[in-house]
Amino acid sequence: MEHAPEGDELSMNTESDRTTSRPAKPIAPAFNLAWHMSGEKEDKAKSVEWAKEGSIEFEDVSAKYLPNGDVVLKGVSLRVEGGSRVGVVGRTGCGKSTLLLTLQNMTIVVKGVVRVGGKQIADINTRTLRGNIGVVQQEVRLANGTIRDCIDPYGQHSDDAILGALEEVGMGSDVRSLPLGLLTELTDTTRLLSAGQRQLLGIARALLQSARIVVLDEPSSSVDEWTDAMVQGVMASAWREATVIMVAHRLSTVADTDVTIVMDEGRVVEVGRTRDLLNREGSELSRLTLNSG
Repeated sequence: MEHAPEGDELSMNTESDRTTSRPAKPIAPAFNLAWHMSGEKEDKAKSVEWAKEGSIEFEDVSAKYLPNGDVVLKGVSLRVEGGSRVGVVGRTGCGKSTLLLTLQNMTIVVKGVVRVGGKQIADINTRTLRGNIGVVQQEVRLANGTIRDCIDPYGQHSDDAILGALEEVGMGSDVRSLPLGLLTELTDTTRLLSAGQRQLLGIARALLQSARIVVLDEPSSSVDEWTDAMVQGVMASAWREATVIMVAHRLSTVADTDVTIVMDEGRVVEVGRTRDLLNREGSELSRLTLNSG
């Protein structure tokens, strides 16, 4: 099967998607300093081994957002080898983002086990877990504070390191040109930042973490071509050895992954090597591809 043109959309919104009531999912504040600082005291020494390994495993996992809410992730079992590039696809509301939030311990797991690097996330300090997973949201929301606070909320890195991360995403000169540089208050500049620039700030923060697991929730679905090219460049260079899991919005993104996970109504309905699934007649991925064309 030939790959569809780059502009084709993969996630399809049907009439039933628009009319069926679905549980609302919480918004993960990627740049909310209080959220990043939540949890008990971080213990980096204990996090080193599992964080370096980079594998991810869901074993019959069911999860929900609220104690009295509906189960929105249903019996998910899958394994991702460290260093893989994985696409997660499916129609709007199928559970793609829920899967990624569960990996970050942001849902209530009611059944099953999630492991990272062979270690159960239930046994990992929340702040340590999230500190070792680079996250780039589809819509980056900037909390009040300086650019430095936004990119390095724990205050662990030098100005040179932060500016280096910004250079990698093409924003180094923009920040250097500001009168206060890294100390510029985001409340003063937020109105001047495009969606693409916000996205790149999120990527710079993830780069600074040097995380071996990176989660991208439709990172290029609402940005310009230049920003999209920067995202792809970072994945090909700085994250070439990391495990990268992305909610794939476009067919060209899926085509570049090693493994694709197809979801529907909170379940994994198909998982396999992307090329095999695209070329297999009757596969769920090939059906999505045909429907989007």
